[in-house]
Amino acid sequence: MRTILFVDDEQSVLNAYRRILHGVSPDWAFHFFNGAELALDFLKTHSADVVVTDVKMPDMDGLELLATVSQPGWGSLPVIIVTGLQDSDLKRRALDLGAFDLLTKPVDPEDLLARLRNVLRIRDYQEQLQRQNEALELRVRERTRELEHSHRTRPWSFGSESGPGSWSTPSGKWCCAWPGRRNTGMRKQAITSCG
Repeated sequence: MRTILFVDDEQSVLNAYRRILHGVSPDWAFHFFNGAELALDFLKTHSADVVVTDVKMPDMDGLELLATVSQPGWGSLPVIIVTGLQDSDLKRRALDLGAFDLLTKPVDPEDLLARLRNVLRIRDYQEQLQRQNEALELRVRERTRELEHSHRTRPWSFGSESGPGSWSTPSGKWCCAWPGRRNTGMRKQAITSCG
C-alpha cells in the first residue's frame, strides 16, 4: 500500500483531489491536510511515499514543509510542489530545496496521476536497490566471517604449483607464496613474501 499526502489550506482544492483520485488505485491510500503542521504531525507517527503540497499557506508554507522533510531523519520523502504562481524564482527555490516535481494550479488530473505514478515507480526502484544493497552487505559480512573462521581453524594453506598460497604466522604476519624459480637452478622453489 502506498501512502500519499495532500496538503492545501483550501478545502475546495482538497475536495478536487478527492474527486480526481476516486477509484484510481486500490493500492494507494490518500490523506488530506488543511495545513503543513498537520501533515508534519502525521509524518511523525506514520510513513508516507509522497507529499503533494501547495506553496502559499498560512503559518507554515509548502517550501517550509519541503525544507523540513528534506532534513536527515525524515527519509527520502518525495515532495511535489503545487502552485498557482508563475514565479520562476519560487520554482527554482523549490527545486533547490529538493522538490521532486512541480505542478501548476489548476492541476490537470492526467498530469497529477502521471506525476504520482512516476514518483511511485522511482520509489519502488529505490526500495528494490536498498533491499539488494542490504542483501549484498549481509553476504559480504557472512563471507568475511567464513574467511576469518577458516584462517583461525586452518592457518597454513599453501598454494599448488599453479597457484599462490597464503597463511598467517603465529606472530600474526600474513605470508604469500607464488610458484616460480629462484636463482638459476632448475629446482622449483616458491617465492615467498611476508608482511
